[in-house]
Amino acid sequence: PFPPRANRLGAELQELGGDQVKMAENLNELAMRLKAAGTSLATLAEARAALPQRANESAEAKALDKAGSGAQNLLHTTGEIVGALLGDVRDLYYLIDGSSLQVR
Repeated sequence: PFPPRANRLGAELQELGGDQVKMAENLNELAMRLKAAGTSLATLAEARAALPQRANESAEAKALDKAGSGAQNLLHTTGEIVGALLGDVRDLYYLIDGSSLQVR
């Protein structure tokens, strides 16, 4: 029989272990979405490059430029978020791994 404090800590570590799994699953989904967004950005760039040179000032060119710029900003921001989340997952792993209690 463990003291109540150890039981509570064990329960919290178990919850952290579950959080770690959920976070890893969410990061995987986010990575797949980032890949899709990168593909969309590449498609926008190809569409822009396919426009004739004289169409650089057209409404279509401006719309593609605006969409591409927005997509680049979104990808950059999302990349920063993923970096922060990866740090959280790593810290959570080290917290659980470094504890003397085992996750059930």
